Amino acid sequence: TLPLQLSLDADRSISLAAPLPAVVDIVIAPDGASFAEPATPATRPHAPGAAALVYDGSPLLVVYGTTGDAMTNAALHSAAVAASKGPNTAWPVDKFENAPQDGISHYQNLYGQLPMKADTEVTDADLAANNLVLLGTAVQNTLVARLAAKLPVSAAAATLKTSDGFTYSTDENAWALVHFNPLAPQRLVLWLASDDSHFYQAGALLPRELFNHGYGADFVVMSAEGRVSAARS
Repeated sequence: TLPLQLSLDADRSISLAAPLPAVVDIVIAPDGASFAEPATPATRPHAPGAAALVYDGSPLLVVYGTTGDAMTNAALHSAAVAASKGPNTAWPVDKFENAPQDGISHYQNLYGQLPMKADTEVTDADLAANNLVLLGTAVQNTLVARLAAKLPVSAAAATLKTSDGFTYSTDENAWALVHFNPLAPQRLVLWLASDDSHFYQAGALLPRELFNHGYGADFVVMSAEGRVSAARS
């Protein structure tokens, strides 16, 4: 019921009448200051190290592909299960540093798992409500295929290509990209993919390294042995 009174210096103050909004911007100009409604960007902003921002407490959905060969589809589902057990980008393995009290690994969620869905089950409501962890290439995952043309990284003919013209081989590599979701621009996606189905398993190096070393990049290309070909923002 009281106004918000803000003192800027010894001889300047501004006031905002009640009822007060939950959030308000303060605009400082040469001729004075004022309150303003917060600007809402058209897309969800993110920064270097953005993989962690996907796990910022927002609702999150793990989406695995179903359009690869049988071995790849099984591996994608296995990776999704591993991803659902962790509170961060890593895909923790079972039975590693398990607590004696409850038998749960210190690296896994103690209560419950992150929700996961097959690519063909994702709804428009899911897109609007969740950050996404997308598993699979555009060939392996139909949702990735829907987004592919609007992402700054594409994969085709064993080559990764960025929108500014850099290219990288997909041979023996996996990649990770963080970007706003083109179908729901206020949400983020973390896209993890490889042409090699062996990448999709608990303990995979790239998702673990995204967490362990907090890569200051939103696009990373890495081999199974840890050789980094790209780490870009």
